Amino acid sequence: MGPQFSQLLAFHGSTVIAMGPLGEADTKVPDYVEQIHAWIYQEVDLAADAVAVPTGPVDAAVLQRAGDCWMVPLESISSAQGFKTGRAFAVAIAMFSNDAKRQEFHPIPDKKGHVIWWGHPVQLLESREAVELAQGEYKSDPATAFAAITGILEALWEDRQAASQ
Repeated sequence: MGPQFSQLLAFHGSTVIAMGPLGEADTKVPDYVEQIHAWIYQEVDLAADAVAVPTGPVDAAVLQRAGDCWMVPLESISSAQGFKTGRAFAVAIAMFSNDAKRQEFHPIPDKKGHVIWWGHPVQLLESREAVELAQGEYKSDPATAFAAITGILEALWEDRQAASQ
């Protein structure tokens, strides 16, 4: 599996949680994100887009569990109306390491790996619970929190689909 965003992403207020699954290299070494920059764009009206980007330190450790999942909290930088539930577009560029000896944080300029970019449509869902979980439990137990956040968003999506029928 190549790098990607989860199809369903949470937002609350000005915070959007960019996240996605990780796999492993052909060598069976788990993917490790050395550095990532992600952006979320959503058309608000014909004159402006809502935009979220990382606003933390450039050299911050990426929230992740190698080979399983990654997560980056993003903040709105746009003066346009805020995000809303619905379709958006996610873009990222990241440096990945598949070296079994490099599965830990390295400060700039000691990062090493290959760079990949990707982008695709996503669905934004308003969820205070998912954003709070991402900002709390994810740091101590990424895999469990990733699964819980995904479950919250899938339930919201199913409810939204059922209500539209």
